[in-house]
Amino acid sequence: MKYLFLAGVASLMTASCDDIKAQLDQSKSETASKGAHAMADKNRLEADVRFLADDLLEGREAGTRGYDLAAKFVAERYRALGLEPGGGGGTYFQQVPMREYKSANLDGGTITFTGDGAPQGLEQVTDYFVGSSARFTDNSVEAPLVFVGFGFASEEHGRDDFEGLDVEGKIVVYLFGAPKFLNSEELAHFRSTSAQRASERGAIGAIVLYTPTLAALYPYEALVKNGQGSTSMSWLKEDGEPFSTA
Repeated sequence: MKYLFLAGVASLMTASCDDIKAQLDQSKSETASKGAHAMADKNRLEADVRFLADDLLEGREAGTRGYDLAAKFVAERYRALGLEPGGGGGTYFQQVPMREYKSANLDGGTITFTGDGAPQGLEQVTDYFVGSSARFTDNSVEAPLVFVGFGFASEEHGRDDFEGLDVEGKIVVYLFGAPKFLNSEELAHFRSTSAQRASERGAIGAIVLYTPTLAALYPYEALVKNGQGSTSMSWLKEDGEPFSTA
C-alpha cells in the first residue's frame, strides 16, 4: 500500500510538472508576443515622430504646406486605426479661421522715447528689435512706461513684481528671465509667460531689456536673426478676435 501510494504521488508529480511546464511555455510565448508587439509599437511610434519632425514638413506651421502634410499623415493614421471621422464633410478635419502675424521689422516698426533723459537716436535692429502680437493690430501705440523687474508674480513663492504698480493702459518694461531661486522648469515657464502676466493686468505693450548676462548666453545678433524671419499663426474666436495670452 505504501508503494502504491508513493507511485501515485510520483504520477501526480509528473503530471503536475508537465502542466507547469506547459504553463511556463505558454507564459513565455505570451511574453514574447507582447514583447514583439511592444517593439512594433515602439518602432511605429519612432517612425511617425521621425516623419513629423523631418525638415520636409518645414516646421508644420499652421496654414503652410508642411502643416497640411502633417495633418494628412495623422488623418490616415486615424483611418488605419478604424476611427470614425468627426470633422466637417465626413472628414477628419475641421476648418478653423486663422490670423498670421510677424515681426514688425519685416514691415518696418520704430520706437521713440520722450521725456527727461530718454534715449535718443536708437537704430532699428542694431539697438532694438520689434516683436509681434496676434492681438495688437493698431499702427501705433503711445503710453507711459512702468518698470516691473522680471514681471514675476507667484502666490506660491510669495512674490509679486507688480505689487503697488498701476500698469493699466501702460507699456511695461521688464528684464528678460526670472528670479534665480526657481528650478529650471519653473524658470522656463515664468520666463515664457511674462507678457501674459502683464497683459492680464491691463498692460498694452512690453519692452524686454536684453541684459549683458543674457547676451553672454544668447547673443543679441542671434535673437535678431531668428526673429526677423519668423511668422506665427493664431486661431480666431467667434468674435473675430485672435486667441492670444499676451
